[in-house]
Amino acid sequence: GCPFHAVAQAWCEESLQRVEWVVCGSWGGILTCVAQGIGMAVVPRGVYCNHRALEGLAVCDALEFDSVDNFLLTHKRTDGHPVREGFVQMLCASVHSN
Repeated sequence: GCPFHAVAQAWCEESLQRVEWVVCGSWGGILTCVAQGIGMAVVPRGVYCNHRALEGLAVCDALEFDSVDNFLLTHKRTDGHPVREGFVQMLCASVHSN
């Protein structure tokens, strides 16, 4: 039921990217996984601001959904990763087409 998970899942299905999903029960758990390099997440700005002390987060802040600022968080060492780059392109295209 999470709209952020739905965005990520739709991209993976559309782009035929095969990924493993990790389900966490809290934003803190999700961001800790990202900070450890386990994955990436689409989160509201407020969630990121509450957890920005976590080390290892890189932020793409160009995402907006329904007038709510959101960030795509990945580990700092994922620059140039084809899955991450494809996901960013899909999200940005989706935002600019609305």
